[in-house]
Amino acid sequence: MSSYTGVETHPGLRVRFVPAAGHTLWAATSRAVRLPSRFDRDLRFTGTLSRVVVAGSENFMAETVTAIEGGYRAQLSSRVSFDAAAFSNRYDELRSQSPGGPIGLATLANDLNGRSKGLELSLHAQLMPGLRAHASYTRLATSTSVEPGRTIIGNAVSEFNDPDHQAALRLYADLPRGFELDAFGRYVSALPHPVVPAYGELDARFGWVSPGGHEIALVGRNLLHGRHPEFNPPGPRRYEFERAVTLRSTWRF
Repeated sequence: MSSYTGVETHPGLRVRFVPAAGHTLWAATSRAVRLPSRFDRDLRFTGTLSRVVVAGSENFMAETVTAIEGGYRAQLSSRVSFDAAAFSNRYDELRSQSPGGPIGLATLANDLNGRSKGLELSLHAQLMPGLRAHASYTRLATSTSVEPGRTIIGNAVSEFNDPDHQAALRLYADLPRGFELDAFGRYVSALPHPVVPAYGELDARFGWVSPGGHEIALVGRNLLHGRHPEFNPPGPRRYEFERAVTLRSTWRF
C-alpha cells in the first residue's frame, strides 16, 4: 500500500521439475514495482539563475517490471556441474525527463519503457584433487522505447548501458605445504553510450596459510594492461583502473 499510488501487487509463481537424479528444470514469473518517492513527486532542482531546472510530478506512477525466467541445472558427474538460465524482462513506466512543464525546464515522468533478455551459462569442475575451475558466460540484450506521442530528454541513449557479452574463468589451486594459487580472468564487451571499449583482464593471488590461521598473500589486479576504463565517457575526468600488486597479511582468530 502506497500513499502515492494506492495498492500495488507483487505476484510470483515458481515451478520445478526433477526428471532424474541430478537434473532440475525450473521456471518462474514475477512482477515487482518501484514505488514513487518524494524525489519523484516533490523534486525542485534549481540552476544558477534560481530557476527550476528539473521538477517532480504529482502524477508520477510506480515503475514496474514483469520477469520471466527459466533454467536447467545438472550434476553431470561427481566432479562437473552445469547451470543454464534464460530470462526476459519487461519494464514499464520507467522514470524519464520530459521537456517543459508548468514550473520547470524538465519534469519527471513515466514515458520510458524497456526490455531486456539474455542467457547465463556456468560450469563448475573439479579438474583434479586440489584444482577447481569455474567458467561463466552472460549474453544480454536491451532496448528502450518512448511512449507514443511523447518526447523525453536524451532520447534514452544512456539507459541500459550494459555490455552485451561477459565471460569469466576462475581457477583455484591448493598447493602442498599450505600454499594456494588463484586466478581470475574476465572479458567484458564494449559499452554503447558513453562508449567504453571492450577489455580483458587477469587477477591472481599466491598465498600461504599457516595451521594457526595466519595468511600471507601476494595479490595482483589488472595484470594484463597498465590501465583500462570501465565506465564514463572519454576525457580527462574518466577514471581508469590501473595494474596493482599488493602484499597482504591476515591473521584470523
